[in-house]
Amino acid sequence: MFFDKPERISPAWTMTKGDKTAECVVWSHQFGFELRLTIGAELVQSQVCRSQEQLIETHERWRAELEAKGWEGASPDRYGGHPKTSDASSS
Repeated sequence: MFFDKPERISPAWTMTKGDKTAECVVWSHQFGFELRLTIGAELVQSQVCRSQEQLIETHERWRAELEAKGWEGASPDRYGGHPKTSDASSS
């Protein structure tokens, strides 16, 4: 599945630490998918993933790294913790 222009597909998870909120969101990308990690309004990390396996591995690794730094409440998206990518073309 490839895309011509970036589109927000779904959130992967949201975490908090004090009054800060971190959100990992899946975006479409011409080469597959892009994960974007924001804290507040600041983009702190992004990565292009060519496969769903790479997408899942990356967002789970980012979540574990934040948990190790004291972030809490990794709320999974509505798809049970893994971004659903098969419905991206129906938006």
